[in-house]
Amino acid sequence: MGVDPTTGALDAAAQAERDAEAIRNIEAMRNIEAMKERAAAEAAQATTTEAAPEPAAAPAPAPEPELRTYTVQKGDTLSAIGKKFGVKWRAIAELNGVANPDRIFPGQVFKIPNA
Repeated sequence: MGVDPTTGALDAAAQAERDAEAIRNIEAMRNIEAMKERAAAEAAQATTTEAAPEPAAAPAPAPEPELRTYTVQKGDTLSAIGKKFGVKWRAIAELNGVANPDRIFPGQVFKIPNA
């Protein structure tokens, strides 16, 4: 598992681990935002009079839909993949940490952002 010294490309296992870490980071950021919102709501509640009825707890936000994935085939370009899924190629590159959009390789698995 690692980087191919001749191409500088991540192998599939390294890319999968990188993808999993990115998803964990996104989920952690969402959890932090939710905690901040709850804390702000509690602070606002504390400033109201004690006689005011306590509001019902807000429902948990709906989970984000799972991201689609696409395995790069010979001859693919990020532009063509983006067109296939109706998203901008730059969004695919950013989501997957692609520094050089001209250097993608068959076998790479890309997460596809929701349109």
